Amino acid sequence: MKKYIFISLFCNAILFFGCEPVTNSDIEFDPEPLTLINGFISPENDIISIEVFRTASIFDQQEPLREDLVISNAIVTLTNENQETIILPFNELELHYEISSNDFSVEPGKQYDLKVIVGQNEYLATTLVPENTIESISAEKITVDNSAEVQFTYLKVEFRDIPNIRNTYIVGAETFDGFSTREVFFEDNKFITDTNLNNDLLSVTSFLPSISNNDLEVEVVILNMQPIVFQLIRALEFNDFNNGDPFSQPIVPPNNIEGDGGYGVFGSYRVTTETFRL
Repeated sequence: MKKYIFISLFCNAILFFGCEPVTNSDIEFDPEPLTLINGFISPENDIISIEVFRTASIFDQQEPLREDLVISNAIVTLTNENQETIILPFNELELHYEISSNDFSVEPGKQYDLKVIVGQNEYLATTLVPENTIESISAEKITVDNSAEVQFTYLKVEFRDIPNIRNTYIVGAETFDGFSTREVFFEDNKFITDTNLNNDLLSVTSFLPSISNNDLEVEVVILNMQPIVFQLIRALEFNDFNNGDPFSQPIVPPNNIEGDGGYGVFGSYRVTTETFRL
């Protein structure tokens, strides 16, 4: 089930850069198309993938397809701290550049440099992989009776903050009751930032979507990520939620891609997963 939760947690970032066309006005007005570059790497992932797209024009008469915007002839390379470099080939089915982590490992606490060449333009970005993961997670069901004597069941997840360093987390979960799998929606509560750097006990609670109260399997995933990845996903979720609200000021997504006309995020994260029977 872990792969499903990864997709859920990163869906907004993936949609922004790849699965839906992006116009220049989504970022900042510019008559020239931008080169969008995005990649999130982790020691816990089997595949390293980088997406390279161009923005759609706000003057386009119809919304272009993803296939129309992908840049398939870029040269994409990753370099580690030992100056070992590998070229990522283009996957025509997935429309991104990828390699197996067996061919180029991502290690905790190490720096990785990305270079993307599109025509005469060169784009650079760097990420430092978080060193630590969460040591342990606890989860429990909480049943509450309201004034109408109706019972509501909630999931409470707790974990210890990684000490002595600033951390940003996103929490996800899904349940399986023997018949169906359902995502647990923590809403904005899934975004957690530590405050005291002193190994605080952090928690998040959400309504349980499962209709069964017995023998419930819950898989919890906590992502400890670079702040820029955290900021990106939070900004995109905020913008999506407030889309169409004339009183809401959109948040401009962050950018760490260097190079003329480049935009996007190359970042990294760590994953802790535990499964519970509740």
